[in-house]
Amino acid sequence: MSFAPVTTTEGGVGNGAHVHLSAWSDDTNAFAGGAGRFGLTEAGEQMVAGLCGGLVESVGLLAPSVLSYQRLVPGHWSGAWGCWGLENREAGIRFVQGTAGHGARAANCEVKVVDATANPYLVVGALLAWLQHGRSVEAALPEPVAGDPAALSDAERAGCQVATLPRDLGSALDALESSTVLREAFGAPLLDSFVAVRRHELATYGPLSNEETGRELRWRY
Repeated sequence: MSFAPVTTTEGGVGNGAHVHLSAWSDDTNAFAGGAGRFGLTEAGEQMVAGLCGGLVESVGLLAPSVLSYQRLVPGHWSGAWGCWGLENREAGIRFVQGTAGHGARAANCEVKVVDATANPYLVVGALLAWLQHGRSVEAALPEPVAGDPAALSDAERAGCQVATLPRDLGSALDALESSTVLREAFGAPLLDSFVAVRRHELATYGPLSNEETGRELRWRY
């Protein structure tokens, strides 16, 4: 069994390692019971805004393999867009209001970009950093996207502040390396070491075809 982002070049949605998270104060879920969109509290909206705003800079950490970018494409339920939406499987952040039998207590965000080539500890650290950043700067939450962002015009995506996530590891690492939020959260030695290791992978496997990359990396995960 392989947990690689993709295991075949014949299509399919690939393998994700999506992260579901919510934020609590005492016994109150910040993602439910509020006056904001879909029941979000003010704090919840700010934190979801932080997650949305941090996706572009975080992709190199959340999807850090050359192979990740064969999966991270529109139409594969991989969340290849920097936006959020209610139960929207094409948005990078899928908001879930709750499940039958659990109701609002189960309200959460699903970060869809993550795959199993990522370090789970760094993933959690990065997501916590963006939640805290959104709260600290009182980030404004963009409008949710109801359908497939790929079906929108450029003007419509701009109106909803939909960002195009990096489509290759090199671009993702450039954005990660320049992130002041993640550099402060992790410290320069850790972040720079991570980037250096992944740039080595890029130099080693980046020039290969999709078929060759899959053959070399499929069974490493």
